[in-house]
Amino acid sequence: MTAADIPAPPVNPVRRSVRITAAVLKFFVLVAVLGLIAAMVSRFAGGAALLAIGFVAAGAGAFGAVITLFILLSYRKLARQADEILAGTQVLGRWRCTEEEWMRHIQTERRLAKKSFRGLLLILGVSLLILIGVCVYVARTSDTPIPRGVWLIVAAIFAGVMGLLAGIGYLAATLPVRRLKHPDNREIFVGRDGLILAGKFVSWKLYFAQLEWVRYEPGDPGFLDFRWIQPGAGLYGLPAPQGARVPVPRNLESVARQIVGIFAAKFQG
Repeated sequence: MTAADIPAPPVNPVRRSVRITAAVLKFFVLVAVLGLIAAMVSRFAGGAALLAIGFVAAGAGAFGAVITLFILLSYRKLARQADEILAGTQVLGRWRCTEEEWMRHIQTERRLAKKSFRGLLLILGVSLLILIGVCVYVARTSDTPIPRGVWLIVAAIFAGVMGLLAGIGYLAATLPVRRLKHPDNREIFVGRDGLILAGKFVSWKLYFAQLEWVRYEPGDPGFLDFRWIQPGAGLYGLPAPQGARVPVPRNLESVARQIVGIFAAKFQG
C-alpha cells in the first residue's frame, strides 16, 4: 500500500464554516458601528443625507449581524456534535462507497441543493419587498424630502446585504455537491445525533429538532433514509421537514438494518 492509498484522517467538516461565519459576523458588526458613527457625526456636522445613510447602514449591519450570529451559534453546536462522532463516542456505522454508488448519490444531492437555494431566494425576495415597503412609508411620512442620491445609496446597501446573504446561501447549497466529486469524501459516519456524509455534517438534534423516522430502502445501492422536523428551517422560521439519504454498499445491508433497529428501539423508548 502506498501513501496515496491511505485515506487522510477525518476532519471535522463544520469547523471551516464556523470560521467563515465568524468573519462575516465581524463584517456586519463593523458596518453597524460605522453606520452609528456616521449618524452621530451628522448631528454635529449637520446633513440629512449623512444621517439617513448612517441609520440605514446601522440597521442593515445589525440585521445581518443578528442572522449571522444565529447561524454561528448553530454551526458551533454542530461542530461539537461532529467532534463526538469523529472521536468514536457516537458512531453507529462507518463505511466507504464505490464510485458507482457515489455517482448515484451525487445526482440526489444535486436535486436537493437546487431546491434549497430556490427556497432561500424566495425568503430574501420577500424580505427585500418588506424593506422597500418600509422605505416608501418613511419617504411619504417624512417632513423633509430625501434626495434621490440618498435613496440610491440606500438601495446599494440593501442590494449588497441581500447579495451577500444570497452568496452565502449559494455556497452552502453548492459546496457540498462539489465535495462529492472528491474521492476522499466517500467515507460515511453515522452517529446517534447526526452523520457525516460527503464532507458535510448534518444533525437531527439541533434546536428542538425531532427525528421522525429512519428507514432502509433496499436497492443497488440501498439507502438509509433519515427524516426529521427542524424548527426554523421553513419559510419565515416555521418548522420544516429535513432529510438525508445515505448510500449503503451492497455488502453492508445487515449493518444498515441494525442501525434502523437501534433508532426504532429509541423511538419506542
